[in-house]
Amino acid sequence: MNELAVNGVDSNAPTPKKNIAKRIIDFIISIFLIFIILIGSYFIILNSTHTLVVIDGDSMFPTLVDKEFGLMKTNEKAINKIKRNSIIIIEDAGEDDLNSRLIIKRVVGLPNETIQIFDRGGTNPDYIEITPLNGETFIFEEPDIGDTYLSRTHKVNENACGEPLTLGKDEYFVLGDNRGSSFDSRAKALGPIKQENIKAVLYVIQGAYKKVETEYVNGKEVKNYLDKSYRVMWKWRYY
Repeated sequence: MNELAVNGVDSNAPTPKKNIAKRIIDFIISIFLIFIILIGSYFIILNSTHTLVVIDGDSMFPTLVDKEFGLMKTNEKAINKIKRNSIIIIEDAGEDDLNSRLIIKRVVGLPNETIQIFDRGGTNPDYIEITPLNGETFIFEEPDIGDTYLSRTHKVNENACGEPLTLGKDEYFVLGDNRGSSFDSRAKALGPIKQENIKAVLYVIQGAYKKVETEYVNGKEVKNYLDKSYRVMWKWRYY
């Protein structure tokens, strides 16, 4: 049998306190759903407007670690806004176009600047002097990469021991953060980088692959990266 209202009040009607609690819970759920939708939309838009980049090797260690992945900006606007300490992706044609590859380095010298690397000898670190066009000479401030200095094992490849190098109007001087294990503008085979060979600017590192498998296709090494693992978004590293 259905209960009847007593004194005109339905005994099954929710109390005001229950209504308030329900509204608060509904509000929290709505905010949570909106947050999830916004995060999902940001993730989709970010990945659809940028290009995947995978770190191969340790020449940018400890800033970038082997097998990490992220996104790079390939548009002309980003490339035209390159500044000192930007991390860029470069096409290295090698001896012929058939062996071209992409390498990732840090910008140290900008167009029209004069670069000079000094060897202070012994255990003292090398240092870089930069002279801008119509500007005052200054010493390049190393990024916070630990006790990693300019290579002591590849002096023949360095612009070192006193000879200044003046960059052209569209040239950049680049170095790997792992100075002792990096093929970069110190090497005669690479030298200063022309802007036309800059393909992208690093935007963000999102995570890392857990393993990599290597196979050979037509005599050429091909790496397959497996088990892609994203970090939580607040641990992404933006550049």
